[in-house]
Amino acid sequence: MPGTANPDWFNATNPLDLIPDTDDPHGMGERFLRLVSNFKLTQGTAAGLTFGAVALPWQQKLIRKVWGDTNADGEPMIRNVGVKIGKGSGKTSMAAAIACACVIDWHARRINTRAAVIIVSAGIEAANICFQHLREGIAADRHLVNKFKSNLSRRELTHIASGVVIRVIPPALEAAVGLRPGLVIGDEIHQASIVSKEFESVIDQLVRGGQNQEEFRYIAWTTAAVARPVGYYAKWLRRLRAIRDGELVDPATLPVLYEWPSQKLRPDLDIGDAHEWWRGMPSLRTKDNPKGTMDASALAAELREAADDADINGQATMELLLSQRLGMEAHDRDGGTGSTPLAQHWAACHDPDMRVRTGAPLFVGIDPSPGIDDPAAVVTVILDNDHYYAWSKQFLLRGAFDSAPRKLKEVYEQALEAGELELLESTTALELAIHGYCKSLRGNVSYSGDSRGLAGFARRFEERVGPYKSVAQDWTLRAALDYAGALAYDRRLHHGDQPLLSFNVGNVILDNGRIRKYDSSSAGVGSGKIDGCSAMLSAIQAAEAEPVWDVSAVIG
Repeated sequence: MPGTANPDWFNATNPLDLIPDTDDPHGMGERFLRLVSNFKLTQGTAAGLTFGAVALPWQQKLIRKVWGDTNADGEPMIRNVGVKIGKGSGKTSMAAAIACACVIDWHARRINTRAAVIIVSAGIEAANICFQHLREGIAADRHLVNKFKSNLSRRELTHIASGVVIRVIPPALEAAVGLRPGLVIGDEIHQASIVSKEFESVIDQLVRGGQNQEEFRYIAWTTAAVARPVGYYAKWLRRLRAIRDGELVDPATLPVLYEWPSQKLRPDLDIGDAHEWWRGMPSLRTKDNPKGTMDASALAAELREAADDADINGQATMELLLSQRLGMEAHDRDGGTGSTPLAQHWAACHDPDMRVRTGAPLFVGIDPSPGIDDPAAVVTVILDNDHYYAWSKQFLLRGAFDSAPRKLKEVYEQALEAGELELLESTTALELAIHGYCKSLRGNVSYSGDSRGLAGFARRFEERVGPYKSVAQDWTLRAALDYAGALAYDRRLHHGDQPLLSFNVGNVILDNGRIRKYDSSSAGVGSGKIDGCSAMLSAIQAAEAEPVWDVSAVIG
């Protein structure tokens, strides 16, 4: 498998198996590891020691890989690194050590003069903690203490001789504008994605600003999300998993995802088996591995307490523990994202520059709704040379938006910003908006979808827009889901990674052959919306059932 893929990751037997080997042809990896190893630790049981004295094999291998993979000219091969790891694995101290080592390295080699190391934290409190690690580590090193000056109010350390700055910033766009980093470290990106709607723009701004710097790298560290992944983190995780699984080839990106395999991948694994806990906590301290940041007995106690708490207060404590310690995402625990072939291959089908020929057949799938609980979804599918291009537009009542659960509302907010979602004040206005949107699609368009989900919708649509063909929401839609999964696998399905449609696709599961929401009851109620996916499947089913003719395909 080319690049940095590791599709057999779930059969790994130790933390090192998740990090590819490197030949380190120019010795850059070993050299940088020595610099990182000199960083002084000032907190916890390792206070007073250097990072090298307590560094674990997986940490050493990761640093050698990232800085040791170089081409014939000595230039770095890996520019983006994604590390997902259990809380308490020492990622903050490791990030601080890497940041400090970069400054020393750049100065010694006379590169990235007047550049910056930018650490983006999840918020003000997290920024203060990270900055404290850095400041205290430098102050404890007699070789470095007089070579830096600090600015507490700006959370900034400046290397006096080179002018290189280490700055810790919150996830706010105003803090990132104008910076020219040589290294960007994103800390706890799942949390930053929740607290800041600007976080994706912050990272984009910094990465763009660093492109002209020599040997620029972006490293993202995070624990798993407690609830369903949202925003930038959801996109990041989908992409990193796709690269790891070999669905996307990107040798410049290294995914190192310490997470518990789903039951589908490894039904034999027992969450109570301490020998397997390294899958989320590679820094766990055991009898066989005396080095580590957390003792295995402490995790065992946490699991026992969570199990006891579940008998009284439900699963909330256990879910928190499984996500934060063992890397289990909510959708991996409950059967959501990744449970269908379509969801598994969805990230690899992202096409940011979708182009179709004029005259390509256009099919519009509709999942009607009054917008009170679920959005009404309209998905346009263009069929061009046996490739399908999907685009979503959804409609919701403002009252439903205001009362939505926090996690769902975050997805809605992203969809609003992307222009994918429109809020209306009444069900009448919502249905008229659907009619208006559909009439804006120029050409001889084919409309289809659920004719029973909203009484009278099909009749009213035909009166005001045009013919509406019913697609049964039973085995017919299941067949379309199977075919869509095959299209995604073959990379013949393209989408623009719209927030709500991607969310919809990830929420679909099969229950005894029936399509439903991952968190729905037998009545179909749940916050894991699937309306856009249902509309897209209706359009795909209609496209396969009808003869192809030439029309003008323009999305309004």
